[in-house]
Amino acid sequence: MFLRKVLWFRNTLRLETTERHITESRGSRHTLLLRKVHSADFGNYSCLADNTLGKTRQYVELSGRPNPAEFTSEPLSRYRDSYNISWSVVSYSPVEEYKLYYRKLPDNDTYGIMHGGRNHLGDGRGHMGMSYVGDGRGAWHMMIVQPGPIGAMVSSSALSANKGHINQNQAFTHWGSFMLKDLEPGYNYEAKVQARNRYGWGEPSKRFTFSIRGSGMNAFLASRKYACST
Repeated sequence: MFLRKVLWFRNTLRLETTERHITESRGSRHTLLLRKVHSADFGNYSCLADNTLGKTRQYVELSGRPNPAEFTSEPLSRYRDSYNISWSVVSYSPVEEYKLYYRKLPDNDTYGIMHGGRNHLGDGRGHMGMSYVGDGRGAWHMMIVQPGPIGAMVSSSALSANKGHINQNQAFTHWGSFMLKDLEPGYNYEAKVQARNRYGWGEPSKRFTFSIRGSGMNAFLASRKYACST
């Protein structure tokens, strides 16, 4: 169906084509391109399309809040009672703090291994306690983690692979880690992390499952094999 008109808005302001706001139309595909993005561009964008059958509107948010983090540590601990968990997150501005959530999984629980399901933990405001009711699998424990002295860094291997150049995500990648102690040998745990910068809290990461060395390791490895084969 032929579209008679396509309009773009930021919040309630209609956007006109400029050097920084470029609109493109190719058949039924309509695109808004923002160049040299800065904080003044953050907000809710919408596309209003109109044809002979009526109007429709779709929304997307451009935000300076951190992206969901991705865990970078190995799933098997080196130690019998502790685990050094690490992650990376893409953030437009320096990360000011992290909230790390973790909990022990019940025996023979393979849900966290087979699924990367999300468990919404809120926006991070006001969560200063230690217990969080989740999905019947035990309470979450929460730790406040401060960012390291280097807010963002790019590995030498990444620079070498890109011939000395870095892409936008690499330029804004921040790294965090924390040593979890007093964990039980042979048990599986799951964790999530949430990052905050000057623009607010990002969405929580996906669940990450890890295991502590101990007598329960064979059951853990067997459950991983079963989960991968079904």
